[in-house]
Amino acid sequence: NTLDVNVEAAVSVSFNQPIVPLGADAASLPAAFVLVPPTQGHGEWINTSTYIFYPEPALAGGMEYAVSLSQELKSVTGVGFESRDGNAWKFVTSKPQVVSLSPSPENNFPLNPEIKLLFNQPMDTKSVEANFQLSGTSGSVTGTFQWNADDTELTFTPENLLERNVGHILNVGAAAKSRGGVPLGNAYGAVLTTYDNFAVTAATANYGSASFTFSAPLAKEKYEDFITIAPTVDGFSAFVSEDGLELSIYGNFAPDTNYAIELAAKLKDQWEQSLGDPYIYNFRTEPMPATLNLQSIGTSTIFVRPDEPVLYADAVNVQKADVEVAPLSLQDFFSLQSSYENQQA
Repeated sequence: NTLDVNVEAAVSVSFNQPIVPLGADAASLPAAFVLVPPTQGHGEWINTSTYIFYPEPALAGGMEYAVSLSQELKSVTGVGFESRDGNAWKFVTSKPQVVSLSPSPENNFPLNPEIKLLFNQPMDTKSVEANFQLSGTSGSVTGTFQWNADDTELTFTPENLLERNVGHILNVGAAAKSRGGVPLGNAYGAVLTTYDNFAVTAATANYGSASFTFSAPLAKEKYEDFITIAPTVDGFSAFVSEDGLELSIYGNFAPDTNYAIELAAKLKDQWEQSLGDPYIYNFRTEPMPATLNLQSIGTSTIFVRPDEPVLYADAVNVQKADVEVAPLSLQDFFSLQSSYENQQA
């Protein structure tokens, strides 16, 4: 009474005693059971007590099957079944359904997608294609269909680029059938929203870098050729994120300085649409953080001459430092030497 059985599953039965002799001619061995409705395929004894039947082609979807053991079966010692009870059972195969769609409709959709629908079982390709529709504001989208070898994955490629910033409706009608002739029963649908017109949607700057976010993925270019920085930053570099939606610029930006980064109007997205106008981002870098580091050579103890008790330090953006000098007892000195936590306290 198992439900939702994979249509490509094999059907097997194991007995508590050997049924066929070891090394027997496979062609002479009886089938352990019959399937109703009758199903094409082949069966084999994989050992003396286990029989497996492989349906060819796959079982029909959404179908109830009955398995009846052959009452003529006996163990190798000549023992038959005590009764007919428990010698038959039923199971129901999965109904056809869409199990995944890619690219994911949760993200913006490319204008030239390969839309892949994965089904849980082999499908009647002509039936699915007849019940497939992708439509936008200008009507139905035409394209080509391709299937994988076992007819479980459909790839639809639109003939032309999809419209920008439009929620395209994908629908597979309820009448689409599996290879076994079982319809989906419920229509499958999704809304696929395409990328917007190409533009910069956000810009940020941090010390040593600046980032730009775009409404559509960038085309592959030498991005440095489309970037101008004033005042000039020597040796800057530009990198694009894996999804093409973020451009990051790295360079030796001077602290506490006004900069203007200009992205050229000719910068394009993957579908050849350009910015149209230059995009200029003005920002001021942060001043260097205040730091004061005593010059030492890998030790927490610094020795100075008694006749020249001077400590040297590297200071950045420090106008004034309050320094206190106090003696330590020998016990406190050793306590500090052995504990970084005590030194901070």
